[in-house]
Amino acid sequence: MGYSPVVYKACGLEGDWAFNMTIIQYCINIVGAVLAWWFMHLSGRRSLYLYGCMALLLLLISIGSTAFISSTNKPAQWGMAIQHLLYTFVYGCTIGPVCFSLITEMSSMRLKTKTIVLARITYNIGSIVVNNIANFQLTPKPTGWGWGAKSALFWAGSTFLCIIWIYLEMPEPKGRTYCDMDIMFEHKISARKFSKTNVAELASRPEENAEAENNGTELGNMDGRTNP
Repeated sequence: MGYSPVVYKACGLEGDWAFNMTIIQYCINIVGAVLAWWFMHLSGRRSLYLYGCMALLLLLISIGSTAFISSTNKPAQWGMAIQHLLYTFVYGCTIGPVCFSLITEMSSMRLKTKTIVLARITYNIGSIVVNNIANFQLTPKPTGWGWGAKSALFWAGSTFLCIIWIYLEMPEPKGRTYCDMDIMFEHKISARKFSKTNVAELASRPEENAEAENNGTELGNMDGRTNP
């Protein structure tokens, strides 16, 4: 989204409108982030991430496909710009803010600080890669690749891969304590079954009781912290 003015110009908008749409976009993003408070409480994190990415995938495919007919078609150009605003809204109320919640809720209490730091380092490294690729995609030839708005199809492919990972590997921390999360990770519960697993039954197993005795104080302190 840091390339938003360039993206709007790639859609065919003039410089003034590209700037105006960027300001509108960030205002919409703020509204989306506020709505995410309610959405996370209502549906949880996994659902927001999964369905949010699915919606973004459809928007990216639509934007990239429309780019093939937009060179001289003003309605198509504005259609892409409006879809980009909608993309921002969906991102702002789903995967954008939810990732910050997931980082703290899914990491182990013993390794939380290191996990958050490593997550941020990984994000920064990924940003370097993504920003460099986006720069070449949006820069006209001969200095760049000249993909313009068609580059949305490339990111649709990466979004599809993310959807597969989310479905298979992302657990649902909503309504779980840190102790609950540790127990389910220790028992290698499938990410798709986290929301339905009875943690009390897992904790009653002999090996779990032994682990609880070894870490009695720490687990006791974690047990009361429930993710809303």
